[in-house]
Amino acid sequence: MRSAAILLVLTAIPACERAAARASTPPDPAAAAPVSRAMLGEGGLAISGRDALDRLFEAPEVTAAGQRLLDRLGDDPSLAPLYAGFIQSLMQQPALLQALLTIADEDPGASIESLSAQVGERLSEAIDGPEFDAALDASLDHLLDRPDVDAAFERLAEATIERGRFTDKLAALLVQWQNELEDVVGVPMGDERFEARFEAHLADSGRQAALEDLLSERVADDPGIREALAALIEDEAVFVACATLVTDVISSESFVSDTTDVFAGMIVGIDAEELERRVDRVLVTPATEQAVIAWLERIMAAPSFGRLADGLGALLDDPNVQAELYGVLLGTPKGSAA
Repeated sequence: MRSAAILLVLTAIPACERAAARASTPPDPAAAAPVSRAMLGEGGLAISGRDALDRLFEAPEVTAAGQRLLDRLGDDPSLAPLYAGFIQSLMQQPALLQALLTIADEDPGASIESLSAQVGERLSEAIDGPEFDAALDASLDHLLDRPDVDAAFERLAEATIERGRFTDKLAALLVQWQNELEDVVGVPMGDERFEARFEAHLADSGRQAALEDLLSERVADDPGIREALAALIEDEAVFVACATLVTDVISSESFVSDTTDVFAGMIVGIDAEELERRVDRVLVTPATEQAVIAWLERIMAAPSFGRLADGLGALLDDPNVQAELYGVLLGTPKGSAA
């Protein structure tokens, strides 16, 4: 790391001196925005990559914070009437009663206790099984692909870029690498064509993937980011946001009946394709979309969100990250970690 930092400084100084001597116009921060978005990932953070996200949420401090949040949501007195009403309504749904009758017909001599045990066992196996996991993942993907939800995650990315000063930091690096970038793009930074040509340069699929990987490979293992995410999860504002999300979703018009159809299907053993369709009806609804969008807005307003954005922005201060970024943008590594 030390050798990379020295090399970065030695190579950046001449570039800055040449830029000053030529008195070229520094790039507008807008020119750095596409790099910011590429590094953070499509529609969200760099942690949106599944592997990085899994590793980040498996970190002990993050797992512990998440469990405390779930426990609090489950035990909160203000939510108890909501849960009780949901269960009561669920048990009165015709689809569930029909599923129970189907189980009873399969085993006519079974006692109520035996039938209850069979239902509980089937539901437990189905909820913990791979088919439900796959259906849930697919439906969440469908929800996240909805235009309004996708736009909300784009706002989350923009808020992270702004709060973490990504664009400012990247613009400063572009000034340092002005000569090389102008050679690649083909026009001076002060030229009005520079921004469009630079975006076209970044549009290469391999370069886009490398930019996103540059941060995602580090995010999950950075202690500061893990601590900041844990702090965000335990922020009182996030609890309120999650409680409101739970309330809005469970209270939505079709949630009880659509959830009943999922549970009833699990009891009678529907196939994976039908299970996915039923889970879709629960999660991919206008009410759920609006609840998720409102939840994201509350998360962005939470005090601890800024700390997480700051931690992501701080990654750009690492000389090794800067050296790797130089290589991705210009095709030639500018130093390596020692």
